[in-house]
Amino acid sequence: MQNLDNFRVAREPIFIHILGCGHTGSSIFARILGEHPKIYFVPIESGMFLANRFFEEDSYRDKYIREAKRCDANFVLEKTPRHIWHHDYIRRKYPNTKFIITTRDGREVIGSLYERYKDWGLAFSRYLDDSIMSLRQIKAPDTMLVKYEDFVSDPSAILKRTYNWIGLSFDKTVLKYHERPFDWNLTNPYITEGGPTNHDLKRNLQVNSKLTYQPSKWRSCVPKEFHSEMEALFSDKGDGSKIMKAFGYEI
Repeated sequence: MQNLDNFRVAREPIFIHILGCGHTGSSIFARILGEHPKIYFVPIESGMFLANRFFEEDSYRDKYIREAKRCDANFVLEKTPRHIWHHDYIRRKYPNTKFIITTRDGREVIGSLYERYKDWGLAFSRYLDDSIMSLRQIKAPDTMLVKYEDFVSDPSAILKRTYNWIGLSFDKTVLKYHERPFDWNLTNPYITEGGPTNHDLKRNLQVNSKLTYQPSKWRSCVPKEFHSEMEALFSDKGDGSKIMKAFGYEI
């Protein structure tokens, strides 16, 4: 694969979209990946391909291309998990795009979603729906899968593999990201009135903190009344179990 580290590309920067189900470690992964000097990391979850931003799509793209060129970057890295529902549309419109899908133990994802929304139905349905949309794409040549557990257990190995897939070399200094403060999603124009939410502030803190392994905590996030449903969902015949196995997990 051609290495682009010291090669000025004559064409427009290539977009890399990180997408999949939310609460799968995509923010911290994007934050660290985006530390590479040849990558311009969009500082907000732009949602540029969501349906309600259809008429703003080109202006978003043009803006990020300008920023990438200003930074002498060959790539634009953008993270919006919900773009998983628009994966095919983005590919059709921009065939040179690269996609990175993130996933994580489904029980932890649902636990984290419940902790955020306090809605059991929303938490498990979002995990199931977004994950199945992800599974439809993971074998495409323009798409790479990153499992959160692999990333936190050996970040250097996963970053090296990802940069190689993109066409860049791995520099371990990207892992010192927490020494370079970064405002994540605090200036998003789609944040509701009143400024950043507690969720936004929590994510901003996480992407500026050292990467650490988080032990299982879904049982403490999800009320006991839903534990039996969670266990059934991830039993041998449950859809949650089928999804995790399709992603390569052993449960």
